[in-house]
Amino acid sequence: MDWFLEKAIFIPLLPFLGFVLITFFSKTLKDRWSGNLSAILTGLAAFMGLMVLFTMIGKGPGYVYEESFEVFNLNPQIERAANTENQIASGGTGNNSAEHDATPWYLAFVNKGNGHLVLSAELSETRHDEAHGEAGGDAHGGGAKLDINPDFDRQITAVRYGVRIDKMAAIMLLMVTIACFMIHLYSVGYMHGDSLFPRFHAFICLFTAAMIAHTITSSLLFMYMFWEIMGLCSYLLIGFWFTKKSVMDACKKAFITTRIGDVGFFLGIVMTFMIVGSFDFSEIWRQFPVGASGAESSILPWITAAGICLFMGTIGKSAQFPLQVWLPDAMEGPTPVSAMIHAAAMVSAGVYMLGRVFPIVAASATTLLIVAIIGGFTALIAALLGTVMNDIKKVLAYSTISQLGYMVLGIGAGGWVGAMFHLISHAFFKGCLFLGSGSVIIGCHHQQDMRYMGAVRKYMPITFITFAMATSALVALPFASGWFSKDEILVSVFDRAMDGQAVYWVLFVFGELAAFITAFYMTRLFAMTFLGDKYRGDEAPHDEHDDEHHAPHGALPKESPFNMTIPLIVLGTLGLLWGFTGIPGVFPWFQTFVQDGLFAHPHMPHINWFVLILSTFMGLAGVGVGWMIFVSKSTAFAGISARFIWLKTLLVNKYYMDDLYTGMLSPLIVRNVEDTKLSLARIFFIFDQYVIDFAVNAVAALTKFFALLSGWFDKTVVDGLVNAAGLMWIAINWVIRRVQSGYIQTYIFVILLSTVLALVIGLFGNVAGIQDWIDLNPSKMR
Repeated sequence: MDWFLEKAIFIPLLPFLGFVLITFFSKTLKDRWSGNLSAILTGLAAFMGLMVLFTMIGKGPGYVYEESFEVFNLNPQIERAANTENQIASGGTGNNSAEHDATPWYLAFVNKGNGHLVLSAELSETRHDEAHGEAGGDAHGGGAKLDINPDFDRQITAVRYGVRIDKMAAIMLLMVTIACFMIHLYSVGYMHGDSLFPRFHAFICLFTAAMIAHTITSSLLFMYMFWEIMGLCSYLLIGFWFTKKSVMDACKKAFITTRIGDVGFFLGIVMTFMIVGSFDFSEIWRQFPVGASGAESSILPWITAAGICLFMGTIGKSAQFPLQVWLPDAMEGPTPVSAMIHAAAMVSAGVYMLGRVFPIVAASATTLLIVAIIGGFTALIAALLGTVMNDIKKVLAYSTISQLGYMVLGIGAGGWVGAMFHLISHAFFKGCLFLGSGSVIIGCHHQQDMRYMGAVRKYMPITFITFAMATSALVALPFASGWFSKDEILVSVFDRAMDGQAVYWVLFVFGELAAFITAFYMTRLFAMTFLGDKYRGDEAPHDEHDDEHHAPHGALPKESPFNMTIPLIVLGTLGLLWGFTGIPGVFPWFQTFVQDGLFAHPHMPHINWFVLILSTFMGLAGVGVGWMIFVSKSTAFAGISARFIWLKTLLVNKYYMDDLYTGMLSPLIVRNVEDTKLSLARIFFIFDQYVIDFAVNAVAALTKFFALLSGWFDKTVVDGLVNAAGLMWIAINWVIRRVQSGYIQTYIFVILLSTVLALVIGLFGNVAGIQDWIDLNPSKMR
């Protein structure tokens, strides 16, 4: 079984191979085979992911598989010495560290025994004990110290790329590969007949490869690289039908908004590298034991800043406040893309990354609090928006934002295990919901507005049953997966509140209100779509821009083909039953398994009967209110709705956040001024035009002035001195050339002239008094 661990590097290469083959041979491959090829390769990746999980289940406590090679090495001698020392300390693993370092990178994964590291049982148990505080202090910091140097004095040696499979990565790998395989299989039916069919499957293959690699990489730096590839794929897939303006606006909005968070993520990686001296998760976890204390006061602000910047990546990628605005617009892409982004891949990557760097986040109480506040607030405001949307996919989009807020809230409360549990559960049931919504849209002849659906259960029974299974999980009905995983997060928040941190009481209330609202809007969605006695498709207005998909008069919904319903059955079943893998206090397999060999859970999951009963009541109450309004058509709430019309207006306009970022906000800010557009976009434009441009132009003018002054000085002064020196030497040369002409007759003439001159002076010098002067002053002759 270890074979699957040793070949784990090839799991992301399988869908990447699909991307290459479909990209370069799309004209040779027929549309059908493009889809089948992507599904087959992703299916193989899912099989290998399942085998990796089974292998890790069979391993002992603390077992971690890691395989890596050097991308570059700043000091090979130090690195080899360190590896040899570690080899001796661990008693050997069957690998020669010196040989490993000498192995070329392109052979690192080929030569068996020279490119991988499997921890021995003794070493694994030691690290497992240290992670749980038995060797290095307890999980709450009892004696454990942060191994941080406040002067950033690190010996940076090598940057490595590799695969690290611990228990958490194995679980995540299973979820990603299975969900992506179901989405690929579903896409074969959903995208059938599209003119860009091969292009679509090439993009989702690359998306899948990036997400798998992001899951199992051993380096924070390479996690960022795959993170950005997913961002590129989301841009390409959201804008897949690029001929529509709304689609192009949506993909640009998603790309630009997430880039804001990615800038913070990159800065967090840089600061983490400055603090730790390595990008490797194993080294980060070693230096940041969860719950440890003792960081120098000079380094603590850097730790806090690093944690907040890393969290910014999650805010962008996982659509948390205030960058949540891109996710609903991403529904412009094909429905399989929505499922891929909202369930299996992109948005999950942000929460997974936050769980991966949880020790850094937990090292600062300030960072934890910020994470919790953002998560709790997002869970509530997104749930409220789900109550007024009529597009079935947008309701699910806001549901995704809300559920991601729950996960972030759990991490901020210290319950990272509960957050990961809900992440896996959510991926399965939300994947089923999105694919189910796509099945409904296809069955209803591309109708997405729930107001023109109804009674769909009569015509699409498989979609109806699987959608009901996934809805019960999202609503957190008793014994559905969401009932277990969501309550585990709320228990973590409740425990932090009971520890005396008052703000967590507010966040706990936010979480319970979001549970009620979630049950309410999902009951509304379910009733408007599947229940009732009449299908309202004929009441829909005709869209002149969508004649191709316009349903003929009287056309009824029809069930989707088997390659679309099989993924619904698989994901719906997993979404409904996954919660039984982790029942706190009864069968906590997931909780025990996922943190094995990593870092201790500050608040071990347990059953809190007060939270359990309260959450169950809130969920059932939400379902009951929704049933009374949308199924029983009770008028008891009509008066309440009229009183809160202002709230509905606020929600329909999505808190005016889109207007704040890109639209017109003048009615709220500037009164009695017509055609005045005052938005952040315009404010930034004005600032750029009158401040930034002024500063740039001033610098340019100053530079031009100094350039002219320098040119004048060079031409007038420097060149003048140089030219004067040249003229002086030309004059000297002219004189010397006249004396030293090189002609012998000139020299004879000068000698004769000198001789004659001497004789004249000798004969007639006394007459002039010259001789007397010489006689009286003999010293003058010396």
